[in-house]
Amino acid sequence: MYIAIYGRVSTEKQLTDGFGLDVQLNELITEVKESKQDYKEYIDEGISGTSIEKRMGLQSLLNDVSKGMIREVWVTKLSRLGRNTRDVLNIIYEFEKNNVVFKSKRDGIDTSNQMGKIMLQFMSIVSEMERDIIIETTRAGADYRASIGKIYGCPPILGYDRIGSGKNSYIIINEKESKIIKHIYNSYLNGIGYKAILNDLNSRGFRTKKDKYFAIGTIKSILMNPIYAGMIRYNLYKNWEKKGRKGKQDDENIILVDGIHQNIISKSKWNKVQNKMKELKGIRRPMTNTYPLNTILKCPNCGASMTGITRKYLTNSGKGEFRYYTCNRYHNQGRMACHVNSIKADQIEKSIISYISNIITDETYDDIDVRSVFKKIRSALYSEDKMIFKVLLKKFIKSIVVDKNTKQLSKIEFNINEELLFFLKEKYTEEKEKKLKSLLDLKISYGILVDF
Repeated sequence: MYIAIYGRVSTEKQLTDGFGLDVQLNELITEVKESKQDYKEYIDEGISGTSIEKRMGLQSLLNDVSKGMIREVWVTKLSRLGRNTRDVLNIIYEFEKNNVVFKSKRDGIDTSNQMGKIMLQFMSIVSEMERDIIIETTRAGADYRASIGKIYGCPPILGYDRIGSGKNSYIIINEKESKIIKHIYNSYLNGIGYKAILNDLNSRGFRTKKDKYFAIGTIKSILMNPIYAGMIRYNLYKNWEKKGRKGKQDDENIILVDGIHQNIISKSKWNKVQNKMKELKGIRRPMTNTYPLNTILKCPNCGASMTGITRKYLTNSGKGEFRYYTCNRYHNQGRMACHVNSIKADQIEKSIISYISNIITDETYDDIDVRSVFKKIRSALYSEDKMIFKVLLKKFIKSIVVDKNTKQLSKIEFNINEELLFFLKEKYTEEKEKKLKSLLDLKISYGILVDF
């Protein structure tokens, strides 16, 4: 067992303000060497402390903690471990569960004693407050720049080139790309849909600013962006760091001001597009059908997720619906990205139920844990509540692949973990997970396949 030394910086500024990675690591390494103990470094460079998901260094550390390889975890300051109180406490919980002591040197935190645990909770709250103040200050500066017509914090924009960097940056029109923008606006106002526009652009070799295929979302984003009409939009989202897109403001709270950059299209044309988009959005009805295999079902051509599509049609007896799954890349980026590879929804959903039922049988198992879990899976599988069925599939299956020619099941990958057992209200243990996985592997090895 050894001591884990963890360092993190989230911005370039921290590399020069006296708290760079070298400062953090040297401080900790000097102390651990003096104590003549073994150690290993874990590093996250240029990663925000607001979330743990993208921090590969921390993920590796937690993985080694779960394997019993680490005795203590050291950081220079608690904010290096994280700036979200809930995340920090969850990480510390994992440490405690595996008998790992956590020490934050400059904060004087040592979870081997009770006072250290109390200090930990207090400092976690302080760290999150500091982060919120930094975000608020940064946001206020960005809002001010926007209010006087200057761009701020935006990625590369198709149709424009950025000159300079930071506060002194500005944008100028890229003549070649501006023709694409004009084409998109004119096409839309002439009644051409998103899919047709992107198919046209992709087939003619045009690409986005990041050299990607155009997608439906790309076209919509361009049509909605007021920057092309010479305006700057701000206050679009509130509390983005915590809420993301769920924090989108109502139209009356969004602020538009004239920018200092040159427009590519006129304001009147931009307003016509916005009105048309609102009208079309208003007449669309929400889908009543659920597609439980969304994201689980994979395209046999490119491996992307399949997405559910509903098509309505008229018959002599009235209106009807046709449900199917199609490649999400094809759906969003058109025929240049992939093929449609459509599969009838009713057919494949019934086949998957049949397939799982052949594996999760009602036979009496010697192991009461297996019998209990399998019984609950079957109950959810045949539940009249479609949402329960949908959630079960999301938690129980990682991916499903079918052969593009025969439509026969090619590969199915199951998932048994804490999340599934919690959904089934089963007590989670690693031993139970191993039992269930080994039983599934055994049954699948018999080659139980279902024709679609």
